Amino acid sequence: MNKPTKIITTILALILILAVAPAAQAALTVNTDKDKYQYGEWINVSGTGAAPNLPVTIQVLNPTGTLVAQRTTTADSQGTFTLANVMKFPTPPLPAHLPLGNYTVKAIDGQGNTAQKTIQFTVLDTTPPTITHTPVTTANINTAVTITATVTDNVAVQTVTLNYRTVGTAAFTSVAMTPGVGNTYTATIPATAVTTAGVEYYIVATDTSNNQARVPTTGTYTITVLVATLNIAPTHAAPGASASYSGTNFTPNTKYTLTIDWSGITVTLDSGTATAAGTISGTFKVPAVQSQVYTVVARDEAGITATAKFGVEQVSTTELATKIDALSTQLTNVEKNLSTKMDTIQTAITKAITDAQTAITAAISSAQTDIKAAITASQKAVTDAIAASQKAVTDAIAALSADIKSVGDSVKAAQTDIKSAVSTAQKAVTDAITSAQTTLAGSISTLRSSINTLTDTVNNINTGVATSSTFTLIVAALVVITLVIEIVILVRRR
Repeated sequence: MNKPTKIITTILALILILAVAPAAQAALTVNTDKDKYQYGEWINVSGTGAAPNLPVTIQVLNPTGTLVAQRTTTADSQGTFTLANVMKFPTPPLPAHLPLGNYTVKAIDGQGNTAQKTIQFTVLDTTPPTITHTPVTTANINTAVTITATVTDNVAVQTVTLNYRTVGTAAFTSVAMTPGVGNTYTATIPATAVTTAGVEYYIVATDTSNNQARVPTTGTYTITVLVATLNIAPTHAAPGASASYSGTNFTPNTKYTLTIDWSGITVTLDSGTATAAGTISGTFKVPAVQSQVYTVVARDEAGITATAKFGVEQVSTTELATKIDALSTQLTNVEKNLSTKMDTIQTAITKAITDAQTAITAAISSAQTDIKAAITASQKAVTDAIAASQKAVTDAIAALSADIKSVGDSVKAAQTDIKSAVSTAQKAVTDAITSAQTTLAGSISTLRSSINTLTDTVNNINTGVATSSTFTLIVAALVVITLVIEIVILVRRR
């Protein structure tokens, strides 16, 4: 046989071997109709990849690995197999070898191949947990609130969650509740959420089968936040007097202080520890501070604060409040009256302005007309006056020229007359002086004679004073007086 013939023969032999060789077998698998089984349910098995047309053994092993059931079936020509009612799970009371738990289903084919699957024998739980909770209805402001609940389940509790929010906010905050002794669970609502608005909350518990319970079933529980209070009696007193105080809703068993602020200086009035119920009480001595109304502040270490008004030096906060309210009412009424009056005044002012504008416009228009007429008349009068003045000035100039000439002539004539009069007057004066001198000389001579006579008479009188009688003296005196009178008359005539 030549070489090509040998190659062809070899190829044909290989093709024949491949044609008669069995196909490669797929991997063995086993399946069950369920993953979880309850009381009284059967296990049904199916699978693929078994040795065709050969037996397949199905075994069931309990949670400890003990064989508790075994049955056999035959795979078809494709290696597929099924087997119903392999084993029935019992109903309570359960035998010791068939407890609840994980079971193994195992398949073994005719060639010794194996496959297995884990299933669970359990109780199908449809019962939600039970939550027992006493709602918290009140809390102190800015104080954390502990929420406690007892949660149980027929199988097992998986989670317990507290959901809370400050009243008025949209979203809830969820926090896991921590398990404690005796199926109790606790969680805390932080102090920051406990405001005067209040707090809303609810609790949700979930078991291992995802069954849920909620309290309350609808809506929420509401916590009313208590605001600390402080009362002082009396409400006012003089320095050195005693006053009592009491307060509620403070942090239980927490230290507190009672203070006032005096011009930036904190004055401590009293201190103490709140009771288990959160109350405070005591007395304090009114400090020697400025007379006025003060704000007394009670604050505990947790930050809970309450205030009250207290007056020093007989200041009644009630009376002040009443007076303040009365003043506030009066101010409100005054404001309303002022508003009404202002509206009235505004209306009157607006009308007056409008009327004044109208009147001013009319007056301006009338005045413009009158002014134009007056200007025209004045212009004519001025023109006429100027013309008349010009004529009068011309006439006056002519008359003045004539008068000047007449005055010149008169002056010349007067000069001549004056010269003649002066000459005549000079001669008359000279003649008068000469005549007066002559007359005066005669008068002086006569006067001298009279004086001499008088002198003699006086001398005679002086001589005869001592010897003459009173009558003689009187006669002499009369003679002297007569002479004096004559001399005076004579002098006046000259």
